[in-house]
Amino acid sequence: MDDGLAGHAMTEIALALAMSFCCLLVLTLVSMGTPASESSGADRIEALATAPAGAPSQKLERNDRLVVFHGGRFLDADRQTLDPSALIGDGRVVLAIDPNLPMVEALAVRRRIPATDLVVTPLDPAWLAALGPGAVQ
Repeated sequence: MDDGLAGHAMTEIALALAMSFCCLLVLTLVSMGTPASESSGADRIEALATAPAGAPSQKLERNDRLVVFHGGRFLDADRQTLDPSALIGDGRVVLAIDPNLPMVEALAVRRRIPATDLVVTPLDPAWLAALGPGAVQ
């Protein structure tokens, strides 16, 4: 028994269904790939300079400005209240923050300083002791 044209038509339909299934499978796999990034350029963190753990620390240069952020306030090296928007200048700004400060808060503090050359460092135990109660003189 030969089906003739009917047998060929069923084969063609089966092949077409198989090809469409494969196309849908590929499209589904591609669409389920990595999600699009929604972060803006301001949210990106760029590591300008990284030092290995235990690397020797750099000393403050003569034209460096030390800024301490502690207790929600910006302080200068003499522990006087400081306005962070006034830190525009040529020298490097060293921002010392509490090592227990959450990363989100540390990044928000960093964004409030308009300096182009900014180094962020944790406060050492001596500074933390000095900045206890009554840090502002």
